[in-house]
Amino acid sequence: MSKGGDEKEPARTFVSYARGRGKVAPLPRPHLVFRRLASLSPFGSIRDFILWLSLVVVLMPTAFYIVSTVLDQASARGAMAGAAIGLICTRILNLRGKAELQDTSPQEITEHLEIMNYRYVGLLDGFRLLKPAGNSWLRWDSNIALVGPHEIEAPLFLMWSLNKRLRSHNV
Repeated sequence: MSKGGDEKEPARTFVSYARGRGKVAPLPRPHLVFRRLASLSPFGSIRDFILWLSLVVVLMPTAFYIVSTVLDQASARGAMAGAAIGLICTRILNLRGKAELQDTSPQEITEHLEIMNYRYVGLLDGFRLLKPAGNSWLRWDSNIALVGPHEIEAPLFLMWSLNKRLRSHNV
C-alpha cells in the first residue's frame, strides 16, 4: 500500500478471446447521463402548490408556537429557519430533469424503481408511468417518474438516488 493513495478501485473486467488474444477491458457501468431540466416549476400540480403553501402558512406558525412554549424564542426561531430552509431545498430537489439511459434498459430502471417503492401505473405517451406507492393524499404529484426507451424524466432527487443505485448494484 503506497502513501500517495494512488490505489485504483478494482474494475469489473471481461476477457475477449476474439482473434486469439486475451484482452482485458472494463465492462461499461449502467448509469444515467443527465441532459437538462425538464421544468423549472418545483410543483407538479396546483395541488402540490397548495400542500406546500399549507405547510408554510399553517404548520410552520403552529410548530413555532409549540416550540416556543417549550424552548426560548431564539431557539424556536432557529428551528423555524431550519424548517424553512428544508422546505425550500425539497422543492429544489423536486425540479424535474431528463436523463439518457446508458448501458441499461427501461425494464431494469423500472425494476429498480419498484424496489425503491414505486409502482407501475401504465403508459403515458409511450413512457412507463411510475408513482410512489402509498396513499394518494400523502403523495406529491411531482414525484412521478416517466421511463422511456432511451430516457427517464423524474425529479432530481430520484434520478440521483437511482443513478447511485444503478452504479452500486452493478459493481
